[in-house]
Amino acid sequence: MKLTDEQRIAVCRILLDVVGEEGSNVSVDNSCHYLVLCEKIQLKQEDYFAASRTTVLSSLAIVRDIHYQLKMLIGMVVHDLYSQNERITVRQRIAFSILMNAIDWPISFSEISSLS
Repeated sequence: MKLTDEQRIAVCRILLDVVGEEGSNVSVDNSCHYLVLCEKIQLKQEDYFAASRTTVLSSLAIVRDIHYQLKMLIGMVVHDLYSQNERITVRQRIAFSILMNAIDWPISFSEISSLS
């Protein structure tokens, strides 16, 4: 699936936000779904540099318009990131639900856990 530069950068901004929130406890490279996402959207390293100059809010609005399969992949990558912690907190579950609702793909953490 071909995304515009703006859409790729928006996906990167969302992932940067999640990784930044979790700190050094998580690594996007440890996500089994991250490589699939990178391949599908043809992610480039420069996209992350450009993403650092955008806002999360504008990125959420942009990602609302991408294909539902990519929204699901984003959800699976975020699920993988949160699952790298020993314990999934209520805050993480709520943040996950808010993210997925914001990108117009309402799926709960438990539902995506059963799919992973």
